[in-house]
Amino acid sequence: MTRHLARTASALALAAATTTAGAGAASATDLIYGTHIPSSHIIADAAVVPFFDAVKEATGGEVTITPQWAGAVAKEGAIPGAIEGGLIDIGFMADVYAAADFPNSVLITSIVMGGTDNRVMTGVASEIRMIDCEGCDEELAAFDAFLLSSSSLPPQYLMCKEPFKTLDDLKGRKVRSTGALARVVAKWGMTPVSLPTSDAYESLERGQVDCTTGIETFMQDYAWWDSVKYVLDLPLGTYHGVLNLMSKPKFDSLPESAREAILGLQARMTADTAFAYYTETKSVRGKAETDHGVTYVPAGDDFVEAKAAFARDEVPEAVANGTKRGAKDAEGKAARLAELTEKWTAIVAETGEDKAAFEAALDREVYSKLGR
Repeated sequence: MTRHLARTASALALAAATTTAGAGAASATDLIYGTHIPSSHIIADAAVVPFFDAVKEATGGEVTITPQWAGAVAKEGAIPGAIEGGLIDIGFMADVYAAADFPNSVLITSIVMGGTDNRVMTGVASEIRMIDCEGCDEELAAFDAFLLSSSSLPPQYLMCKEPFKTLDDLKGRKVRSTGALARVVAKWGMTPVSLPTSDAYESLERGQVDCTTGIETFMQDYAWWDSVKYVLDLPLGTYHGVLNLMSKPKFDSLPESAREAILGLQARMTADTAFAYYTETKSVRGKAETDHGVTYVPAGDDFVEAKAAFARDEVPEAVANGTKRGAKDAEGKAARLAELTEKWTAIVAETGEDKAAFEAALDREVYSKLGR
């Protein structure tokens, strides 16, 4: 039995004993979860809500979690401040929207082209941030927060409203993009427009942008396929800067059994998130083409060569940019990212489609080593 499963079983047993022996002795604590994603998002039912339910069960109802979906309280870059200010207790965000506050985390995020499998990059994101990231804990501590989990999205794609065939056809188009993908589209002659993912639908509908970058499931999650009808069939690396943060003071105020339960469920939530994206991505393309008239545009040599050129330069550029923003040991982080990508590629080759085995690997390689 992994330490994760042992901790979870222990927390369940302790919570059950506490509930039986002294129900009603302590008032329940309700934690507020803030996120930009809507309740219809694929990870909501597959990972987020199951985490809420598991915490409630493990604590015998002592701790519950109430979600504030779709940015109702705070979203993206406002999440850290909302945690610090006590508006929310747990927050889900993309680190790139708080690049000035999280230069160490964003340095890792900004190297994208090595990512091809979100399960691999979820393992990488978890291990590098939670164990090997000098400066990351201090960045979060500035907001009275700590990292509950980190994961990766599947590969990113370029999606447009109007048809195109060549790179030249895209010159001058406005593209909603952030982070490394903004650098990609700028080098390709397009104009990057920095907007949150949750604002893409409206900006596409209103003609504020012509295209957007994102993962295929976003077409379904945010109904992008109402507007985007042409997708470049060329993966542009992964975004592996997805963070779940929690208020450290709020966490410390919880009973020991509740703290153990939350920490004991970290690997499960991370594995559920990774597999939700991995599994759903397989089906969304068919829905997009068949039900929503989306065309996947074959990538010609011009696109392939442009991607390769960006990949050759992205590490030194990311290191230079990260250093300017104040990241510590940027070169070391880049090297460790490459090492961990190889390591987790081998791990996922072994675990394959077995989510329980992937969860066990996350616990073995990451969460069991945290000593919390």
